[in-house]
Amino acid sequence: MANGFIAYLRGDQQAPGERKLVQKLDFFILTFCCLMYFLNYLDRTNLNNAYVSGMREELSFRGNQLNQINTVFTVGYTIGQVPCNIALYYIKPRYFFPACMVAWAGLTMVTAAAQKPQHIMAIRFFQALFESSTFVGTHYILGSWYTEKELGKRSGIFTASGLAGTMIGGFIQTGIHSSMDGLRGLSGWRWLFIIDGIITLPVAVYGFLLFPDTPRNTRAPYLSASEKALAISRVPEVSERTPISRAFLKHCFKTWYWYFFVMLWILAGETESFSTNALLQLYMKSHPTNKYTVTQNNNYPTGVLLSIFTPSPSTSPPSPTPSQSPRPRPRPSSSPSCSAYPRAQPSTHP
Repeated sequence: MANGFIAYLRGDQQAPGERKLVQKLDFFILTFCCLMYFLNYLDRTNLNNAYVSGMREELSFRGNQLNQINTVFTVGYTIGQVPCNIALYYIKPRYFFPACMVAWAGLTMVTAAAQKPQHIMAIRFFQALFESSTFVGTHYILGSWYTEKELGKRSGIFTASGLAGTMIGGFIQTGIHSSMDGLRGLSGWRWLFIIDGIITLPVAVYGFLLFPDTPRNTRAPYLSASEKALAISRVPEVSERTPISRAFLKHCFKTWYWYFFVMLWILAGETESFSTNALLQLYMKSHPTNKYTVTQNNNYPTGVLLSIFTPSPSTSPPSPTPSQSPRPRPRPSSSPSCSAYPRAQPSTHP
């Protein structure tokens, strides 16, 4: 599988030293961005894991307070995206990304001290402002270093890393609840926020020390002068364009793909992100007849088991018969089948 993944990333670089440069970019840029997005989703979705692990009872949640908290988070996330992307023009990414990570890690740990739902609501709003930097900012950075042919693969891997954070969060909460619930007088769900925040900090330090910024201002010690020049020549700088006009906006809103991709993104956000897992967790938590344990509430919605049967990059399709057309070679992606798995899960329980 490892060889297949490397072959998938390897492109058709032609210039001398270009392949070595891309390998360095994958190791230092793509690795950091994927770890950052993984922790972004881990710190974002841990609220639902905590909710089904005792937080609801301990903080006396009532009515739709959890929905209100999630709405406040979404509002903060939406508000923060544009300012965060603009900030990257003025602040070096190696400072900006780690600073945002430290900020949301600190807010994640502060959540452990919450005494009522209103405290969490305020914390999650500011946490969302800092977490919104990751997705839009990373695509700006990837577009600065990778060519058009290389960018699609890296963007797909980056997006999948966030979904991996959603899947693993349940198992982390299970382990924490079974081994640390009651330790030093703190409930297991409080320890979840503390530990999730702590494991975010080393990645922030890694980014501060080794993230290369953009090709034109990088001081990365692992890139030679010739590699820096090659990186600049590979992705030419976009010339300044005229300000956005009313005619331009009118043209955008008249194109069909504007509406198509907006709707596609809405559907993808609901089915391939944390929403589906959260719905199943809440359903299991409030099931009228079946009482699930904390372990079951956190593990069942992940959908990891089905990923065993999802084709990997090294999977070879069966040879087609004369009556069949050749099948396309499987490519790694954020498979929607993993996200769809929880819908069938509630029917099977101990």
